[in-house]
Amino acid sequence: MYIKYCGFTRLQDVEDACACGVNAIGFVMYPPSARYVNLAMVKALTMSIPESIDRVAVTVNMPFHMLEQLIDDTRINTIQLHGDEPIAYIKHLRTIRPNVQIFKAIHGTETLQKQVTQFAPFVDRVIIDTPSEAYGGVGTPFDWRVLQNLSLDDIVIAGGLNQETLPVLLKQVPHVNGIDIASGIERERKGLKSKDKMIVIKQLIGGSL
Repeated sequence: MYIKYCGFTRLQDVEDACACGVNAIGFVMYPPSARYVNLAMVKALTMSIPESIDRVAVTVNMPFHMLEQLIDDTRINTIQLHGDEPIAYIKHLRTIRPNVQIFKAIHGTETLQKQVTQFAPFVDRVIIDTPSEAYGGVGTPFDWRVLQNLSLDDIVIAGGLNQETLPVLLKQVPHVNGIDIASGIERERKGLKSKDKMIVIKQLIGGSL
């Protein structure tokens, strides 16, 4: 199971996530988001993350010169495209930065199979998230029935996962291979993480600490 915890804004929370043994830690670089962190913050927050954990920058239609600066100035090794980026954008990013992983977020709707077919050949992982005009971050699940007949290799499920909804997802769709959680590991405010919730989520998946 590929486990990505996302939306970090504090060093202590990053360290707690590392201690949980997750596969990826994400940072939202979309200014309208309540979890937004700028380049300087990402540089500081990624400094102590082990090489074994993916450092993911969640971006929305970011210009290439900003992507290159982000990759050059921080320890980010993965770019998550969470906007309207077309295949041509992905191909260009792959060309100019061949050593960087690329994730692409798509919508959990009835057109899911078509979207996976369109994007999966060009990226390292596909993130399936709840549709939102705000490019994610709504904290609610999509209709998981659209996953039933879909191969979930290199696919990560996002959208409203927490201590209550995650067991339901794993029971309903047992072939899930990856999860992405932001609000489900938070305290009372977006961007502030709960160590206890991070541990519980990891234990629900079957991981030992």
